[in-house]
Amino acid sequence: MYWLFRLHNILPRDFTEMSSHEQMIMAAFVHQEIEDIRKENEQLNGK
Repeated sequence: MYWLFRLHNILPRDFTEMSSHEQMIMAAFVHQEIEDIRKENEQLNGK
């Protein structure tokens, strides 16, 4: 939830008011975004 608030301006209240399906989708998007950033960092650092 912190990631959504800090980087996407989604308040914790907004997240908790979403349906469970929307929350699952948001969580999947966050995980994918983190993985994408991790891969980009590895490429930039030559790993």
